[in-house]
Order: sequence, then C-alpha cells, then structure tokens
Amino acid sequence: FVGAKGISGNITLYDMRAQLLNVSGSVGDTVDVALQIGNYAPGIFSSQFTLGFNQSSFTPVGIITAGTLFDGRMVAMGITAPGSVNLTAAGAMPVSIPGILFKIRFVISNSAAVGTYNITFTSTLFNEGKPLALTTNGQITISLSTLQLPALAGWNMISVPLTVNDYRRIVLYPGSASRAFEFQNGYIPRDTLSNGKGYWLKFNSAQTIPMSGRLLNPDTIN
Repeated sequence: FVGAKGISGNITLYDMRAQLLNVSGSVGDTVDVALQIGNYAPGIFSSQFTLGFNQSSFTPVGIITAGTLFDGRMVAMGITAPGSVNLTAAGAMPVSIPGILFKIRFVISNSAAVGTYNITFTSTLFNEGKPLALTTNGQITISLSTLQLPALAGWNMISVPLTVNDYRRIVLYPGSASRAFEFQNGYIPRDTLSNGKGYWLKFNSAQTIPMSGRLLNPDTIN
C-alpha cells in the first residue's frame, strides 16, 4: 500500500527450460532423443513428462540415463495412449545444473516415410509442480538407409539388399561392365534385378557402390 512500511527483499528468477533435441536416423534405426534442462539452483528431485509422437513411424522402447544428469536414478516409461508416452524419473539427490536430464529411445519403423516428425511435450511436471518450465519440442528426421557395397575387379556375386525405387541394374550398379546373370538351370541375363536373389555381375575395376533404400524385413527360415 502507498505509505505503508515494510521490509524489502529479493526475488530470484530462474530461466528454467526443458527442450527435446533434434536427431536424425534412417528407417529401421534406433535413435535417442535427449531431454535437456536449464539451470535451477534449488534442484530437480523428480520429473514427469508426457510426449506425443507419430505412432506409425516410431516406437518408444526405453529411457537412457547413462552419461546424463539422472544417471543411476529410478526411471519408468509407459504408453498412456496411441502416440503418447509417459516418462517419470526421480532420485534422492537434486540435480541443480543444466544439461541432459535423460534420453528417450525410439525405434524408427521400417515402413516410416522419409521426412521430419515432431516429438512434442503434452505435459511437464518438475518436483510435483515447481518449477514451471518453458518447453521446446524436438524433431526426428528420417532418411533412407545407405549401404556402401564393395566390388572387386572381375566377376562378383551381387544382390539388392534394400527396397529401392528403381531396380534396373544400370541404376543400382552404374559402374558395372556386363549384364547381370541369374542362374536358373543355366545363366539368364537380367537388366532388372529383384530382392532376395543373387546375380553375377562384372566390373572392370574395384569400386564401392553406394545404394540407398529401405531396409528389408528379415526372412525367417524354419
């Protein structure tokens, strides 16, 4: 009130933030999304987050604490709804420095489309309510897998180990010096190749051939 007497004090402000760091990977890969926090001197004893993700492209499989601020603490993960995962972590001693709190491990589906996907905070809770944090969502960028296939000078047994857009021999093995030959009771020349088959193909010199595509689902033989 105007004219009232009192004792002045200090107000300490903390720039408390929680951010999901961007990562990238290929179809079929495992990626770790780091959850980074800002400075909060009183310390973080416990945390609870709910994250939203694209369920057709990603599967959360665990929380990684090794090498993080919550290394060795109790953690738990649960799928609360399709496309939503709940993460909890707690410890007896507070964390009072900025850094990576922990990481969330996702598996990228082999059927995921190439592109960039958001991983979003839908709820955040530190120390049962304090401090309130400003949140920044993260992204996972998916690209095709790329293999480096070695070839020797001369005849090589080759295959198509990925699902690709164009199966023509001249596209997949542009440095080859012959048609591809498949054996079926004799050698049959092929200009278009297939997954799951072997072919003889000649090269004039040793080289490494990059091939990009989707990883094949492994076949099971009983």
